[in-house]
Amino acid sequence: MLVKLDPKTAIGEGTVDNLNGSSHVVFDAKSFQVTNGSNLNIYIDSGGFSALTDCSNSTIYVKSSGQLMMTGNGRNNTIYYEDGAAIRNGLAENMNNRFVQLREIVFD
Repeated sequence: MLVKLDPKTAIGEGTVDNLNGSSHVVFDAKSFQVTNGSNLNIYIDSGGFSALTDCSNSTIYVKSSGQLMMTGNGRNNTIYYEDGAAIRNGLAENMNNRFVQLREIVFD
């Protein structure tokens, strides 16, 4: 899957609360944690880690050896991930979240 990055994509690093309508790429050996987010695009490169708590209406891409942990009451998210990605689904319920495994994700 070829994924065109939003031209306004920022580097995802650190801890953020109440983040809405933005795009972030998480590079190798970096960590990005979001609490209470919506309408996000998160691109997790190989070796990157992101934890999302109570995030909804977002699209997340996780490359092989990237890690994603989702917890809380997130809903209406779509998670695309390569084989070899670590996806930890700790959501309270599966409230219309989709998890789609892909052979390859290429960020452009």
